[in-house]
Amino acid sequence: MNRAFLPVCVKEAWYAVDAPLVVEVVGKRPWIPIPGASSRSPGVVAWQGRAVALVDLANIVDDAAAAPLPERERLVVVRIGPTMLALPADVVREVHDVDEESLKPPQALRLRYAAAEAELMGKTMPVLDFAALVRDLSAEHGVGSS
Repeated sequence: MNRAFLPVCVKEAWYAVDAPLVVEVVGKRPWIPIPGASSRSPGVVAWQGRAVALVDLANIVDDAAAAPLPERERLVVVRIGPTMLALPADVVREVHDVDEESLKPPQALRLRYAAAEAELMGKTMPVLDFAALVRDLSAEHGVGSS
């Protein structure tokens, strides 16, 4: 069975985003910082009349020394259940279909939110685990399930 991924590049690092989660890819958008927010989710962006949490993929790898989030050329809006996230990206490529059996456990790339690794465009990319990311972000902000 095939699985569709959208390759997304941030600061020269490539990530595989499950294509069915992608709602829209738009151009650069200004965002509003939230004082005291984590480097992983430093603010919100307006999208279709809503405030959507901005997630900096560069800082989900290493929360430590987070630099201010620069404006990036693209914004990938994804939906994970009822949660919407906006992912600023430098480059977004076309969707690639991958045989699910070719996915590997995360080994080559050590990334906290990698569910697997996929070969896309001749590169090994982490398949992002947005469900785990949303759980962690919700816990950080005191929003959780009971």
